[in-house]
Amino acid sequence: MLTIGILGSVEVAGAARLCGIKPKALLVALVMCANECVSVERLVRVLWDGEPPRSAIANLRSYACGLRTALDPAGATVVFEAGGYRLRVAPERCDHLTFGRLASAGGAACARGEPAVAVDLLTRAQALWRGSGAAAGVPRHGPLGCWLDSLDEERLRAVEDLAEARLAAGTPRDAARDLAGVLAVAPLRVRAWQLRMLAHHRLGEHDLVDAVFQDARQVFGAELGLDPDPDLTRTHRSLLRWNATTRSPAPVQLAPSPVRLVGRDATVNAVVDAVRAREVGRGPYVVVADGPVGVGTSAMALRAAHELADDFPDGLLYMDLGDLGADDPDPVARVLGRLSRLLRPHEPAVDAIEAAAVVQRFTADRRLLVVADNVAVAAHVRPLMAVGTGCCLLAASVSPLGMVDADRRVHLAPLADAEAVDLLAELLDTDRSSRSDLDRLARACAGLPLALRIAAARLIDQPELPVGVLVDRVLDDRRALAEMVTDGLSLRSRLGAALRAVDDCVRSALPCLVAPGELDMVDIARRLGRTGPACQTVLDQLSRIHFVVPVGPDRFRLPRFVRLLATELAAGDAPRREPSSAVEGHVVAGRYTEQQPENCQLPQP
Repeated sequence: MLTIGILGSVEVAGAARLCGIKPKALLVALVMCANECVSVERLVRVLWDGEPPRSAIANLRSYACGLRTALDPAGATVVFEAGGYRLRVAPERCDHLTFGRLASAGGAACARGEPAVAVDLLTRAQALWRGSGAAAGVPRHGPLGCWLDSLDEERLRAVEDLAEARLAAGTPRDAARDLAGVLAVAPLRVRAWQLRMLAHHRLGEHDLVDAVFQDARQVFGAELGLDPDPDLTRTHRSLLRWNATTRSPAPVQLAPSPVRLVGRDATVNAVVDAVRAREVGRGPYVVVADGPVGVGTSAMALRAAHELADDFPDGLLYMDLGDLGADDPDPVARVLGRLSRLLRPHEPAVDAIEAAAVVQRFTADRRLLVVADNVAVAAHVRPLMAVGTGCCLLAASVSPLGMVDADRRVHLAPLADAEAVDLLAELLDTDRSSRSDLDRLARACAGLPLALRIAAARLIDQPELPVGVLVDRVLDDRRALAEMVTDGLSLRSRLGAALRAVDDCVRSALPCLVAPGELDMVDIARRLGRTGPACQTVLDQLSRIHFVVPVGPDRFRLPRFVRLLATELAAGDAPRREPSSAVEGHVVAGRYTEQQPENCQLPQP
């Protein structure tokens, strides 16, 4: 297939090879005016600088004949008409015309406010160039010099458009790199200097904003003996004023990145890659990470946030929403109030409406990353989506938060046995414990990183405690949850907190489902005293927080630690508040004569 390339060295694919500078120069002149007639007089000035030889017309005719012979079999032809020559060729066979079409469409997309589309089009346009100048090696005589200079100018303008689109898309680092290349070959381009200062400003590299301007001042002074262009000076002053009068955004307010995060590298990398590839402009990028209690969604979110620190120079914020229950009366006011205080720590508290305005105003043109941890329900996340379109929200929850319009979802499962043993081996002195002991402890902890870390901490705090003894205690259903406590961490407390994400009647029904093995729908209906929608509501809500696990068609089981918590609730051993509904009162009071209730009546649907 014929392609004529002049974006770099002159190349003709799919046709006979061209030899000699003059035939190539003629081809470049004709392809620059593809499908238009170029006069003989103009072509002579292209081929010869100064006075042409007496044989110029004959030589031109010979070169044109050679082009015709080379191109005709490939579907293009050179014809003589009206005192000149015309190259008849399909526009898509000429790389400079394809470049012009992509560059024009990319610039238009950027002007329409579609930065992701613009970046794609302009990147494809730039990829067509195979060198720093058009028609490399071909003398730029006469009008050909103007045509090729114009094409080079079009390329530089397209790079500037690409940099502007990258800034709008939230990737100023790439924009700064592109602009450095432009200024290396064309140091007097005012727009490139302006965009480069803006790129460093967006990156938070405020010292480099002034350094770039000083470089521009030196270049304009050395090349032209003039001060920088007034527009460039105004841009510099505007950015300096912005830096001087704007409060620095919230600093990094994250806990340190987890030192040991076994088995989660692929998930972290997937989240980081997705955030970096996001399309800015449609709203904040939202990632929801869910998994069972203790599986490590918080640690994964923190690791990803630290990996993304350079991509969000305006701040990294952490919000623990674990104290908000599903029935919180005004989550919008509480969540936005907290975020506004994080953004303006020295300002007085404001009401919900003003807090929303503060958040929108403060984040409109900034790039912040917010980690929302221990999210119970979607209503706690939705207020945070008021942040600017350049921001990102990482939400960690035991629930998938299906009502959140997430751009990316990740589910964390318990660690595989080998991964759990690897984590224990990193945390513990391996000389103290055998591989078999670690295997048993890993299985006893059900692959939950929280349980594994608590067990490891217990062994570190009690050097005299044999690993096997702790394993036996954790495997003992009567004391397992009591063993999963250390230094302020409690698996029982975390499980209890997760129950805040479900309705009161569902929370009260959990003890009714205590069973040593699997339950089918008949068992569940008998235990709950209901069939149909009310029974399904219980299963749906408990499944959402991973307290009930499907094991087959209409068959379920409770994970071990959930079952142990439910057993404590059924026996009245776990701390409880006063019943808040008739159903809950029935469950609390109706312990019957056995630990496992025979019936738990739910309200009518």
